[in-house]
Amino acid sequence: GSLRKMLRGRRVGYLLGLTVLVVAAGTIGVYISERGQRGAVILSLGDALWWAASLVTTINNELYPVSVEGRVLGILLRIYAVGIFGLLAASFASYLIGQQQEQGQADAAARDALAEEVRRLREEVRALRLQQAAPSATQPPPPRQEA
Repeated sequence: GSLRKMLRGRRVGYLLGLTVLVVAAGTIGVYISERGQRGAVILSLGDALWWAASLVTTINNELYPVSVEGRVLGILLRIYAVGIFGLLAASFASYLIGQQQEQGQADAAARDALAEEVRRLREEVRALRLQQAAPSATQPPPPRQEA
């Protein structure tokens, strides 16, 4: 429920779409830059995809580019990953703070309603005490004592 509500925003959709594009660009870029390089371990599109996806999810793997271009792409993908995770953490924190504020507002409304009910009950008790203390017009007067 709550997580679905948080993820419903457009920001997350844009973020996911952008991440797919970044991984695709990193995959193609490292594949092209590593092709034909001596000592290259990223030899297929599958290897390149694994490498790019691993970097974007901040997980290291055994594949490392040997070309300058591939290494630059690696640095850029890591920077992107740190930024995205920072954004996700900030979004989650913002969501939690919003939840706390909503709860605080609900608590304040409940306190206000309770205070109003207590005030009303005090007035009612005060009115009953006054009514009990005042002689009533319908009460017969106390009997007279004759001496």
